[in-house]
Amino acid sequence: MAHLLGTGRNPQLPALIAKRPDYAVMAICVGMQSLNVADGGSLFQDIPSEIYGQHTLEQVQASAPATLHRNSWAALDPEPVVAAGIFHPIRLTLRAPDTLRLISDAEHIVPHVMSIHHQAVKRVGVHYDVTATSLDGKVIEGIRHRTYSHVFGWQFHPERPVLWDKDEVGKMNEADPERNFAYTTLQRDPQSRAFNIALWQTFLSHLNGSRHHQVP
Repeated sequence: MAHLLGTGRNPQLPALIAKRPDYAVMAICVGMQSLNVADGGSLFQDIPSEIYGQHTLEQVQASAPATLHRNSWAALDPEPVVAAGIFHPIRLTLRAPDTLRLISDAEHIVPHVMSIHHQAVKRVGVHYDVTATSLDGKVIEGIRHRTYSHVFGWQFHPERPVLWDKDEVGKMNEADPERNFAYTTLQRDPQSRAFNIALWQTFLSHLNGSRHHQVP
């Protein structure tokens, strides 16, 4: 990461991306965390305890849904049908791509995304701006490179097959009657579904643009 994008830890290290400034990168979950740490940023090691002061599973499960970033039932239930992810709303900042902000700003809609993590960005790397946060603003959900604007990091998971394939199995817990709660959640929430699709469309437009760039 440091060699590709440069790093705040060593400003003298040349960034390979300078030869391809339109090169597109989308880093997801630990990928976003890696972008941040490579650039001199830091991480919260555990969201429940360090951000919300929750130290037991009971406290986590009793908290507001908007503060949950992974499905705690998955840690308790060894059944593979129990999904690790959970949905929560995010709020975009002015540094998010316009294609995404147009969707999320309409009628003050906040899109829901699926997360599976317990770590989060704490101190943002020197070359990045925040593009999205949790609804309460305590968890950073997206970052974007200040110089190379086609480089993004998203804390949540828009790529999981369980979101898009109704035949995938993913339950909230073993007793959940729904076969795939992630798929049905997006089907019932057209704004959030549109946001997750637009995220991929935005990245693909950057990716297609970078493919046509000729290296001198």
